[in-house]
Formats: sequence, C-alpha cells, structure tokens
Amino acid sequence: SGVDKGSVQPGQLIAIDGQRCVVEGEGRASAETAVHIAIVDRLKAGCVLHTHSLAATVLSRCYCDAGSIPLEGWEMLKGIKGVSAHDTTISLGVVANNQNMQDLVQSLETHFREPIYGVLVAGHGLYAWGETIEEAKRHVEIFEFLLSAHWMYQQMSAALKPAA
Repeated sequence: SGVDKGSVQPGQLIAIDGQRCVVEGEGRASAETAVHIAIVDRLKAGCVLHTHSLAATVLSRCYCDAGSIPLEGWEMLKGIKGVSAHDTTISLGVVANNQNMQDLVQSLETHFREPIYGVLVAGHGLYAWGETIEEAKRHVEIFEFLLSAHWMYQQMSAALKPAA
C-alpha cells in the first residue's frame, strides 16, 4: 500500500501470509488484501495484481448491473491463458464495490468458477492473476488493452451510426 503502482520496483514488493502479515519486504499490505488472499486460496494463483485504470473503472460501472463485460473478436484475447483463437468470447465478471472486504470477496466467488484470470470491481478497477508474476502481468496488460479497445469500439460505433 502507498507505493506508486506504475513504477513499483522489485524491492518494493512484499509477501504476506494467510493472516495478512508481511513476511518478506518492507511496507504494509493493502486494505484489499483479503481479495488477493481469496484469489490465491481459491484459484491457486501464484500472483494477483490490481489496477485502477480509467477504462477498467468506467466500464466496470457501466456493466455492473449486467454482471460481466463480453469481450469478443479481438486478436489480443489470445494473450489470456487457455484462449487460442481471436474469434472467442469471454465474459469478464463485474461485481459491485463494497468497503466490507469479506462481503466483496463473497460477491467475487461466483466469478472464481470460470478460468478467466480477471474480474472487475465496479468503479474501482481490475484484479488479474496467474501462476507467476509474469503471467499475472501479462493478464493485466491484455485485459487493460481489451477494455480500452472495447470502450473505443463502442464510442466509434456510436459515432459512425447513420443519423435516422
């Protein structure tokens, strides 16, 4: 917590145990540590990363009631573990934000059943994971690209529709 996530260095990373205690490194764990631990425990992830990009934050609010954002037809989908073709559709889950971390974790549970490697918290951001920090980072980069592309495509499609 309190570290510029855009320029975090290896020496600034911390390792925590199941009770959220720092066991390696200097610093303190995020208030959202319970979400990270739940993903690690339930999905056997080796690393969980969390971002607050504009696209993830805005789109997650727009799609919160739907419960997911369909991402389809993008070549970059193949960057997600297990996806081998661009003509695939994945549903990136979205849950409502909650300041009670145990309630937030409970709402995320339904999205832990699908091997998508990411989930959005409405108005807050993206959680992405993988077996390694490199895989989790790749999933973050892919999801952030897909969310930006989806948003831009929606805007362009609306702008190019002929007037009635």
